[in-house]
Amino acid sequence: MRLLAERVLRVTGFAALALALVLAARAKTDGSAVRTVPAARLPGVLATLHLPVDTLVVVTDTALDPVYRDWLAADRVAGRGVRWGGRPVPATAVSVEPLADPAGGSRVLVAAPDSAVVSVADSLGGLDSIVARLGGAQLTVPRLVGGAIGTAGRQTALGRRTDSLVARRVLVFGAPSWETKFVIAVLEERGWQVDARVPLSPDTAVVQGATGRLDTSRVAAVVALDRSAAGQSGRIEAFVRSGGGLVLGPDAAADPRFSRVRAGSAGARQPAPVLEVYARDPRRALALVPVVRLAEGAVPLERRDAAVAVAARRVGAGRVAQLGYEDTWRWRMAGPDGSVEAHRLWWSAVVASVAYRAAVRLPGQDSPHDAPLARMVARLGPGDSLLGESAAPGGADEPGSRPEWWILALGLAALVSEWASRRLRGAA
Repeated sequence: MRLLAERVLRVTGFAALALALVLAARAKTDGSAVRTVPAARLPGVLATLHLPVDTLVVVTDTALDPVYRDWLAADRVAGRGVRWGGRPVPATAVSVEPLADPAGGSRVLVAAPDSAVVSVADSLGGLDSIVARLGGAQLTVPRLVGGAIGTAGRQTALGRRTDSLVARRVLVFGAPSWETKFVIAVLEERGWQVDARVPLSPDTAVVQGATGRLDTSRVAAVVALDRSAAGQSGRIEAFVRSGGGLVLGPDAAADPRFSRVRAGSAGARQPAPVLEVYARDPRRALALVPVVRLAEGAVPLERRDAAVAVAARRVGAGRVAQLGYEDTWRWRMAGPDGSVEAHRLWWSAVVASVAYRAAVRLPGQDSPHDAPLARMVARLGPGDSLLGESAAPGGADEPGSRPEWWILALGLAALVSEWASRRLRGAA
């Protein structure tokens, strides 16, 4: 019985060795070898890959590092097949825009799947976490260090600020009132260079700066608080269509001479729902002239209950923001601690949102945004979601996982077992 077992082991060993040699020779001659590699092991594989691999399959659930992505793309150009896939990779992108605010700052725009939790950080650490809505999220950062890193799931994208903005002036039109006084004051406090025209009678006006020049080479935005600006509506419309910004107060928006640039019609005045200014919702203590019958392309930016309180639209190359709040100075004067700063920041943000942007490219910066998945698809083609089911880590990615190596190991084990059996029984 022992002799029979030894013969079976010998035959099995030699047969396995022969089969392994045949398979290895066939793989070498037909050039159809396929190697599957998890993304975590890709750097080592690319650095040492010398086997006759015709197609390299990468299993990943994140976009590949640009270095390895471009390496694989070069392999494709050289004739090697490259495929990738696995679990879906989140489609993310990050863009950084400088704010038109004279105090500086950046707006970070992150594209991510709806309802995804997006973490935003810079070179110094985390900044904030936001839930993506309608395909993305945005964050205003007073000071961004190094660039913005957006993370959704395991996927990250890096955006860098590549330009800065040249400061332009703001021109304010308003009748003598507390609102005009404090709007000019808060903009100047924030750092805006303000020109103003305040009419005292049909023939006289208090003028600050050069209000006669209205073009984007000098002026970033116009603030028209009331009907005193209606006489300049033609010049203001031409300025907006050439790229300038316009902020319309409720009284100015009600004048038909602004009908071609406003975001919507002025509705019936609504008194303030509360008398006291609360820090949690300070503008609820302001009377409101809601924006109704929005113009084509206009979008609501802020609502109070069901009414549109702030709306915006594009007119030509410029942007218009229409406010429904009356006498916003009451927020500053009657609000709790912090209201002065909050009122200043709110008005500056409104003006910055429409202000003309004169961008200057920063040296040494290439692209303000990054979309890792889009770039990988552009370089390597679309991924295959079924690859993750057929190639698990630790399987076909190892050098020893090819069939001929397993058969060779089996043959050697059989021959060693046969030799050991013969030695134990004392046979030569």
